[in-house]
Amino acid sequence: MSGVSITDSFTSLLVADAHLHSTYSDGKLDPSELLLLGGTRGLDLVAITDHNTTAGSLAAFREWRPDQTGPCPVPAQEISTEERLHLLVYGLQMDLGAVKFDMLPSLLRRALDFGGAVVLAHPWSIQERPGALAAAEDLARVGLIQGVELISAAMFYEEFGSWRRAFLWYRERLAHYGLAMLGGSDFHDHSQGYAIGIARTLYRGRPGGTGDFVAAILAGKTAAWIDEPLLIEHGLASRFRRETTDLADGPREGIFASPDMLTEIHTAMGGPSGRMDPKFFWGLGRNWGHCGELWVNVGDSGSESG
Repeated sequence: MSGVSITDSFTSLLVADAHLHSTYSDGKLDPSELLLLGGTRGLDLVAITDHNTTAGSLAAFREWRPDQTGPCPVPAQEISTEERLHLLVYGLQMDLGAVKFDMLPSLLRRALDFGGAVVLAHPWSIQERPGALAAAEDLARVGLIQGVELISAAMFYEEFGSWRRAFLWYRERLAHYGLAMLGGSDFHDHSQGYAIGIARTLYRGRPGGTGDFVAAILAGKTAAWIDEPLLIEHGLASRFRRETTDLADGPREGIFASPDMLTEIHTAMGGPSGRMDPKFFWGLGRNWGHCGELWVNVGDSGSESG
């Protein structure tokens, strides 16, 4: 699926893994190994989001050449705050470090001033932490969070139902802000199904253009995609289906996107305008803040309901 052309002749529908860790924090592979593995998964871009440092992503960036095959790296980091609230920051070459709640607004404004994009990481990990939930909602309300990581391999290793609670919280409290929806593997090593590319982010851009990835997040023009073949390979497909019962159902792969992004994906994949193509996705679109649109059960019949 890498680099599937869409309507603009200068851009393509690209595929990223937006959440990886290297030996520069608590990962087991070095940045060059992550780039190689990303290439085997057909990725166009990888975000090495080591904890509180850009060192891993910048090491990968120094090794990468625009004329080489495989994914390009984007400067990135995962910053730690209180109560397990973590934020993914893309597009900055400066380390932001760990920070307490009261310092977050000024730090994130600085990140945005320097062209960065901020995404709430693994929201299922904060569902039992009211302070973290309140902080995330406040940051989204004032525009200091531009996206949410809706899917990653980490969702399968929390208590059953945690992802569903997080998704319903997102739908009720955050979706109306038009935040970008991202997927990332949260890869640390090869244990427990944390496969690179098992969760992905789709965005529109030029191959090799890391700025396009950041711009897509800032514009809310991304989609989160779970790779069903990898789910099956790692024995996680049943868990995903159980978590998403009544939210999404279908024969192949799962995608979370706004209606306009779905239209672009349909165009890229050859599906009819305004409908999911069951050859590629089982789907869940969203625009709950405005019209309550919910795409479900687009399997063999191709029907939809809202």
